[in-house]
Amino acid sequence: MLCNVLTVPIFDSSIKSLLDTVKTSLSRALRDNDLIYHHDVPASASLPPIQETVLATATVPPGLPDPKIVMGSMNPLFSNLIGWGARQAISKHFRVYFSQDIHFFARNLQ
Repeated sequence: MLCNVLTVPIFDSSIKSLLDTVKTSLSRALRDNDLIYHHDVPASASLPPIQETVLATATVPPGLPDPKIVMGSMNPLFSNLIGWGARQAISKHFRVYFSQDIHFFARNLQ
C-alpha cells in the first residue's frame, strides 16, 4: 500500500523537488567550505606540545585558617553542634543506660 502512495504523481514531484533542494544545498555547502578553509588541518604530530600554565591561584581569606583571630571572644554560630555519628552513639548509649536504669528502679521499688 505504501508503494502505491509513493507512485502518485503529486508525491513524485515533491520528492524530486526535495532531492533537487538537497543537492543544491550540498553543492553550496561544499563550495563554501572550500572557500572558507584555505589551510589543511595539520597532523597532530607536527603541532607543538601544549605548555602547562596556571589558570587560577588559591587565595585563602585571612580569617579562614584561624577563625578565632576574626571572631575574638565570640563563639562561632554552630560551635555547639556535634556530628551525626557522635549523636547516634550518644543516643544509643543513653537509651541503653536509661533502659537499665528504669529496670533497676522498677525492680527495687516493688
